[in-house]
Amino acid sequence: MALYFIDVFSGSADWIVTDPHAQGTIVKVSQGTGYLNPKYQYSLAKNAGRLLGLYHYAGGGNPIAEANYFLSHIQDKLGQAVLAVDWEQYQNAAWGDTTWVRQFVDEIHRQTGIWPLIYVQESAIWQVANCVSDCGLWVAKYASMDWHSWTDSLGDEWHREKGRFITDRVLDLRWGVLPTSSVKCKILSEFNDFLRIYNIRDTIFRRNLCVFYIQLIGILARP
Repeated sequence: MALYFIDVFSGSADWIVTDPHAQGTIVKVSQGTGYLNPKYQYSLAKNAGRLLGLYHYAGGGNPIAEANYFLSHIQDKLGQAVLAVDWEQYQNAAWGDTTWVRQFVDEIHRQTGIWPLIYVQESAIWQVANCVSDCGLWVAKYASMDWHSWTDSLGDEWHREKGRFITDRVLDLRWGVLPTSSVKCKILSEFNDFLRIYNIRDTIFRRNLCVFYIQLIGILARP
């Protein structure tokens, strides 16, 4: 049986943390040696009965120092949550260094006896290949970086659109309008904030509002 997890950071709305379609939530704790997630949604996820995970986003500084920084903020959670390191190019000064993650996970294991998961894009697995005998891989893989539609586990088709809305800033949308969809609308930025701020949770209303929003963007985006 597959388990479905979501990962969250400071920009994630609370309803994403407790999304009932996922069995687990992996929460960002830290980045580098100077950043902590100001929302740190661990308690929210735990109180919702989720399986738990905690991750550190690699900043590419000294890997031992970053491991210590991460552990210093999760000591009371060891044994309660899966640990992970997020290895991405963005804001990572050591991207391309094949020794960085190895040193990080070795230090975590030395202090805790735990081998962390490693989050990495498929095209960069080679950067962490020296860890695969010890650490599980959490691989980011998309069928295409220029995708236009995809079908979820319920058989519902979702689509990508681009448009402009008030801020004159391009938004990426994902939408699905079949009546069997358990989540009718997931998009970024203002619309997502609107749903959260006004606590709009009714599934049918969210779907209809999403369709209207997409139609509105289509109108506003026309030259």
